[in-house]
Amino acid sequence: MSRLLLTSCGFYTEDIKNQFLDLIDRDISQLKVSIITTGSPMKENNRYAQRALQEFKDMGFHDIKFVDIEFDDPEILLHRDVIYINGGNSFTLLYYAKKKWC
Repeated sequence: MSRLLLTSCGFYTEDIKNQFLDLIDRDISQLKVSIITTGSPMKENNRYAQRALQEFKDMGFHDIKFVDIEFDDPEILLHRDVIYINGGNSFTLLYYAKKKWC
């Protein structure tokens, strides 16, 4: 089953992190995570992307990859269990999403 958690500040609070973890019904260490950095300044070197990476590690996730659909094949997202959009310029993200999928 697909589930969606929307937050404007990532896993900033323990309550948000707990709400996210409550959505997961499988072994976290076996799940695949993608952090989309397309709209973020400095891509995966952005401090918020690095913070998200560390938060996923702290929660017990092991397979965490950055994805930039400006350059990477967006089909990779079909094989990931958790997709985290790192924020940034939503118009940039939308532009490259349309360019790759439409």
